[in-house]
Amino acid sequence: MALILPDPAGRIALLPASEVTASRASDLDEVVRFRLRKSLPFDVREARVAHVRSPRAEDALVVVAALDSVVEAYEEVCRSVGLEVGLVELSALALCRSVFRPDSTGDRLLVNWDEGYATLILVRQGWPVLARTLTGPIVTSPAEVGREAAQTLLYARERLGSAGLDQVLLRSAAIDLAEAAAVLEGPLGIAPEAVDPWPGLGADPGPAAQPLAGAAACLVAPA
Repeated sequence: MALILPDPAGRIALLPASEVTASRASDLDEVVRFRLRKSLPFDVREARVAHVRSPRAEDALVVVAALDSVVEAYEEVCRSVGLEVGLVELSALALCRSVFRPDSTGDRLLVNWDEGYATLILVRQGWPVLARTLTGPIVTSPAEVGREAAQTLLYARERLGSAGLDQVLLRSAAIDLAEAAAVLEGPLGIAPEAVDPWPGLGADPGPAAQPLAGAAACLVAPA
């Protein structure tokens, strides 16, 4: 089975590809861990680390690190009911794979808003260039999430040369989808569109559509 975890279960990092090179895959893993060692709130030696490189040499390496004990706890629940875990992925990245294509143009933003966290991933030509996961008291206030979204867009303009957003895609399992879209439209200057992977599965889960969208996205996303 595939295991789709809430975003705070791991850390998403974007490492410049030019600074992460190695002749062998095993060496690359060590280089990535070395680069992460000071930026993680836990010991990188106790972490599971995965990374993927874009076909384009100029794109950053997308890295996810999670404490082995955290992932193991989720996997043990699956094993207890007779399920063996294969793919393990964070919700926001599963959503990105399902909704953004390599041939997409302009800058596009995914907002993955769930109970206790909100992740913002800015994608350029189908590849992440900025990733933030907000946690703690700040995400209990929709207005604060809106302000953080505006700050993310400002950073993208000033530091990443963004000309603005061509699209905002939103998953909200924290508050009503329409309310979340209204909160974000002003700060971002564009109306968010709902992430809805269910038509690709021929299913209508009703009220569970947004809470389970990350899992559904994993099923429709290209490998």
